[in-house]
Amino acid sequence: MSDPLTWTQDGETFTLVIEPLDTRPFTRADNAVVYHSDGSRRCRVRPPRELMSNPAAVLGFFHSFPGPDGRPVLVLATRSSGDFQGTLDLETGTLRSLITWR
Repeated sequence: MSDPLTWTQDGETFTLVIEPLDTRPFTRADNAVVYHSDGSRRCRVRPPRELMSNPAAVLGFFHSFPGPDGRPVLVLATRSSGDFQGTLDLETGTLRSLITWR
């Protein structure tokens, strides 16, 4: 779990919070949440399950850091396919430009 990450996009300030990763089978994998500056929830980040042959192999998010454009990059853990990183797409609540982490 990483510390909350705050950034400004299109004139608005957002904060990304990654909740603790739960690695037990059949638990939520959408453990990253984006909040508006007033504390209201913007969206829960949906992990890209469709990229895995076994969607249940997606565990959830465990780290984030500022990308080159200031928007968050999130790191996604999987049970069997390694870890991936991608840039947050705030409009869809998903990741884009997904690549292998390390």
